[in-house]
Amino acid sequence: MEHFFIQDTICVTAHQIWSDPDFYRVFRYHIVDGGGPDKLAAAISDQTLVVTSNVTDRYPQLNMSDARSLLNKEVSLTYPDRGYHRRIAAIAAPVRSSHFETSNEWGGAFIGHNLNRDALINDLGNVRYAQVSLRVSPDADHDFVDALMEDVDRLYRVGNVYLLDALPFSDIRYVRELEDVNEVKTQLCILFFLMLNIFLGVIGTFWFRTQHRCREVALRMAMGSSRRGVFLRLMGEGLLLLSVAAVPALLIAFNVGIAELVDISKMQFTFERFLIAAVFTWLLMALMIVVGIWYPAYKAMRLQPAEALHDE
Repeated sequence: MEHFFIQDTICVTAHQIWSDPDFYRVFRYHIVDGGGPDKLAAAISDQTLVVTSNVTDRYPQLNMSDARSLLNKEVSLTYPDRGYHRRIAAIAAPVRSSHFETSNEWGGAFIGHNLNRDALINDLGNVRYAQVSLRVSPDADHDFVDALMEDVDRLYRVGNVYLLDALPFSDIRYVRELEDVNEVKTQLCILFFLMLNIFLGVIGTFWFRTQHRCREVALRMAMGSSRRGVFLRLMGEGLLLLSVAAVPALLIAFNVGIAELVDISKMQFTFERFLIAAVFTWLLMALMIVVGIWYPAYKAMRLQPAEALHDE
């Protein structure tokens, strides 16, 4: 964690990045207003900072929509102010640490410092705390690690410091996201199981209900109702029951969302998202009801009214 102070006393805290300028080129960070990595690399120095536009989002007392108004302003690194100032030289776009995290979660907002490698190694006393990342062109990416390790003893050894291994970021990303991937798979399995039970339950209920109304259908047709009219009546009854039941369900679901009893760390609960989810859910349930009514209603309408009434 790193921090700086605005308006003398307000401490802004975020993930810190100590790096040399090439870091922004290797990982292709961009300025929030559309500038490329080269502009970020040129902005960073021992006397300047790079911060993301969302670094002030958690501080409503600053009355800032984002951190762009801090561009080219000096901030203090200590409180009380002891003269350790840095100028914010660039505003970077927020980043995502993985496919499963948003730019508002850990690592999305950062404060970038210039890495003075010699001073850092002297302070830490061990180079193992420094990470080195390389980007190669797509053409050179084939068997790059194997080719690199072949010359490791001859080219990449300084005293008792040597290169032990090199890992592609695809492997690092796989390990980093493995737990999230497994969690998503588990959630999808549970979702599929619940959807299957709901699907069978709703279809079975309306199937049974429609199947036991064959005599009613026959009587209506004997009294002059058309097959189309009877079919639309059965469908309309099912959708009306769904709509009536949806009203209290939506009220309960909306209050659950407003009370933040569901996870909103990935996406904020908004009325627009709730409305989209409600419409999609209603349409899905309506499809289940239509499937549950259609076939038994079709079979009932194919019966001769006299035959159905004779059974009665």
